[in-house]
Amino acid sequence: PGGAGLRVLRLNRLGLSNVKPLLDVLNMSRNLEEVHLKENNFDSQSLSCVFQVLTFHKELRTLDIAYNPPMTCHAVQCLHRLLCRNTSLDSVRVTNTVPPAYHEALKVRTGINR
Repeated sequence: PGGAGLRVLRLNRLGLSNVKPLLDVLNMSRNLEEVHLKENNFDSQSLSCVFQVLTFHKELRTLDIAYNPPMTCHAVQCLHRLLCRNTSLDSVRVTNTVPPAYHEALKVRTGINR
């Protein structure tokens, strides 16, 4: 399978905002254990697309989306859905990306996944 050897994807601090090329990489890399997208410019719609693709990554344990633009309620729901469907995901970093009002619900869900 394509991308079988890729376990960690680190795209931190690159100023990325276009998620389309990233979606292709994610789709081909089903054995990812860590995805780091910290400090970019991914908007809520882009992150929602990432969350949808990552639903099928059953070995994914860590997702770091901290310090991207603040997410909408809909995007947070997509992230929560990812956590519910992908129970291997037990570490999610969302500082300054997810509004504080949602932190506790996400923390509880990742705790269930552990």
